[in-house]
Amino acid sequence: MSSQTAACTTITLSYWENALAVRHSFLQQHPESEFYILVVDGPDPNLVVPPGVRVMWGKDLPVEGFLSYAMRYNAMELITSLKAPFMRLLLETYDKVLHLDADVLVYDRLDLLFKRLDSSAVVLIPHLTCPLPDHYQPGEATFLLAADYNSGFIGFNASQEAKRALLWLEERCREACYDDSTTGFCTDQKWYNLLPTLFSGVFIERSREFNVAYWNLHERQLIHRDGKWWVNNERPLAFFHFSGCSPRDPDLLTKYASRYDLTNRPELRPLVEGYFAALKQQGWPASLDLPNRFECFSDGSPISMASRQLYAISDFCHSGDDPFDADGVFFAFCQKWNLFGKQHEAMGANRWTTKHEDPRLRVIRGLFRMVLRFFGPSYYAKMMNHLQWVTSTRNQALIFFPQKSKPPL
Repeated sequence: MSSQTAACTTITLSYWENALAVRHSFLQQHPESEFYILVVDGPDPNLVVPPGVRVMWGKDLPVEGFLSYAMRYNAMELITSLKAPFMRLLLETYDKVLHLDADVLVYDRLDLLFKRLDSSAVVLIPHLTCPLPDHYQPGEATFLLAADYNSGFIGFNASQEAKRALLWLEERCREACYDDSTTGFCTDQKWYNLLPTLFSGVFIERSREFNVAYWNLHERQLIHRDGKWWVNNERPLAFFHFSGCSPRDPDLLTKYASRYDLTNRPELRPLVEGYFAALKQQGWPASLDLPNRFECFSDGSPISMASRQLYAISDFCHSGDDPFDADGVFFAFCQKWNLFGKQHEAMGANRWTTKHEDPRLRVIRGLFRMVLRFFGPSYYAKMMNHLQWVTSTRNQALIFFPQKSKPPL
């Protein structure tokens, strides 16, 4: 394999050990290559970088208005929005670059993926390669919302077409890399749907040894023999994506799905335990105590998701001011509307995690029934259509910024 190959991952400080683990697993298989870690919220004086680990910091990327990025996005959105400029920068040095999420471990060489980049500008891996068999979550409708291709892996070469695609991704993710199904976004993933139609040389890798994860276990059986993990008893496992899997809940395969767990797929327990061991070998959970500097204003006041979303549709994000400054105008706006959040605020709820019997939700449902009874079905349908749109805080410009002449697109 050419020495002009590299792989990378993008994290916040709290995923430092995960990044070291995926780096270690990749370099074990590819000692001739390089691996880079982008820490979007670093540097931090308490972070110890081992010798030989190649680290870059979000603030050092060639990104205009980086602090504006950091305010408008939560941690996951920020990480995914910066992947494109990160990879574009690496492709100034390397011929081929793969991006692996930090919750991945590599078990075999990725030569086939690098080889695809000999003749293809971009390599994508779909979530599924055959239909789902049942009604459990995630279902096929979930992937209509979450995108065709999983952003836990993406590969680019240094061709002009690849760089055009990365620049396009960077521009789109600068303004719309939200995790918000009400407006049709799923971080950077949804934008990948358009890559095969907008750009030439996009290869869809369907080989099942790559990016094995909870969402495609219905089509992939794993067994351990001859010192290796095998997929469908045909090919060595190349890499597994441990999305939603953490040593904090060691009996849980993933927090995102109900189809499989370590009870009905007990053969996966040694794989999961090996992942936990890899994290602990890198020092987990030490980084959990490292603060995300973009979670608070400069005076320590926590930043809420609502304030981030309103910042994104306001004129504040184009002012060039430091939005984290407690003496700044955006901080004053948050004071006016009481928009301060809580430390380590949850990213949000969905229909599966919402407590539907909450008394407050019962009151809201009662109000809906009253509207239907007193105003009729036609008005009720119109109101519901409006609520579906305005549910996203980013569609509430006319509430908080009435001076705007029209709502955002």
